Amino acid sequence: LGDLPLGGSQFVLLVRVTSFLGLASELAEFVVTRSGGAEPSLLVGPSERIARPASATQLLGIATLAACWQAAKGVQIDFEWTLGNVTLSATGEPAPSAVRNSLVLPSPLRSSLLLPPFSLLSGYTYVLNLRAQMATDPSVFSDAQVSLDVRVQPLQLLVRGGDRRLSVDESFSVDALESYDPNVRRFDVVTGELLEDANLLFSWSVRAVANSTVAE
Repeated sequence: LGDLPLGGSQFVLLVRVTSFLGLASELAEFVVTRSGGAEPSLLVGPSERIARPASATQLLGIATLAACWQAAKGVQIDFEWTLGNVTLSATGEPAPSAVRNSLVLPSPLRSSLLLPPFSLLSGYTYVLNLRAQMATDPSVFSDAQVSLDVRVQPLQLLVRGGDRRLSVDESFSVDALESYDPNVRRFDVVTGELLEDANLLFSWSVRAVANSTVAE
């Protein structure tokens, strides 16, 4: 029964012995139950990782057949990614349902999972579960999980018009409009246009440099 490695399956064997004189024994019956424990081994790399909201996140599961399946032909392992707990990284409290519902797993029925930029929100920890199960016997499976701690990235300050030399009666301007928050999406996903970051507040100050001299 090497070609039928189905965990939990039961086989009934019937045997009768016949001699060269034509004498036959009674029919004997044997029941063979193939137990479980034939689940594939499953690896997903580090179980705890740091993610950035503006970067894509790729996860990959690698499954290996158990020894009792390796002799079978046409054996296939099915994969499925699911979303587990989503919590606030700072406190461990459950995230609001809106945060959890905002993550939609693309192509979850593969061994690899690619989360596009801005799929994950900073300040939260996401647990992703991967199951690898035998296609012909879903009761034989292995589970693994990955925890993604999405860290806040510092604001990026971009100032147009920097150090320069001016005459005493010459006006000048500086512009920080191109500054942005890398934790939020900057471009419209449909049009590709740059979005104005209405959440940024700017504070300017001017100070004189004491005892400064400028050569003519």
